[in-house]
Amino acid sequence: ISDTVIKTFENSTPDLIMEADKTRGCDSLTVNFTGKMSTADPIDYTWTINDNEIVKQQNFKRHFADPGFYKVNIMVTNQVTQCRDGFTIDSMIKVFPTPTANITADADVCHKSQALLVYTHQIDSSYCIWEAGGNVVSGFNNDSFQFNIYHPVELAKLTVANLGVKAARFTWN
Repeated sequence: ISDTVIKTFENSTPDLIMEADKTRGCDSLTVNFTGKMSTADPIDYTWTINDNEIVKQQNFKRHFADPGFYKVNIMVTNQVTQCRDGFTIDSMIKVFPTPTANITADADVCHKSQALLVYTHQIDSSYCIWEAGGNVVSGFNNDSFQFNIYHPVELAKLTVANLGVKAARFTWN
């Protein structure tokens, strides 16, 4: 799942546009960036990723190999007038790790009629859906689930989704 972002710096003459064909992904992400300026004058484009990577092209492709949030800046210089314009979008690119789960029962809380399951890889954007014992509980910051065991073998299912990441499902029985 991903979004296309088009950011226009308004009230500037001429208009400056920053485009990214994708802004969210899982594990790694390849993004096509496009800069546009509504002027006939020649323009120099300078892109900066996280304050340290500089690309001096109007359009470029960048592969984000590691999970994280990436800040993107575009700066343009009119070659005729030497006027400069630009802007930055903090956390414009968001690459999330694939959700993983290690489900264990806490011996101090787990009784023969109850189980407490804890998702230990919770991040701010994790959305957990727990299903067990005929109950469904879901939401952000919902990293644990306690349920009653009605049968000798009870099935529990955890579905985890991060913003921009397809859901991962885990079962325990």
